[in-house]
Amino acid sequence: MSIVIQASEDMDLEKAAVARRDDREASDQELVDQARAEGLELVGENGLLGRLARLVLESALEGEVPTISAMTSTIRPVAAVGTSATASDPRQC
Repeated sequence: MSIVIQASEDMDLEKAAVARRDDREASDQELVDQARAEGLELVGENGLLGRLARLVLESALEGEVPTISAMTSTIRPVAAVGTSATASDPRQC
C-alpha cells in the first residue's frame, strides 16, 4: 500500500512541476506579447532581452555583495616574502 501512495505522491509532484513550468512559459510568452504590443524591441540596446538580462544580473550581484564583503573581511594580507633576513636581494624571491 505504501508503494502505491509513494508512486501517487511522486506523480503529483511531477504534475505540479510540469504545471509550474507551463505557468512560467505562459508568463514569459505574455511578457513578450506585451512588449511587442507596446512597440518595445525584443533585442537591441533598449530591448526587452537586454533589460531583463541587466535586471537579473543586478539582482544576482546584490545577493553576492554581502557574501563577497564577508569573505574579504576575513582575508589577511600575506607577510612579505624574501626579507633581508632570508635573502640578500628581496627582488629575487
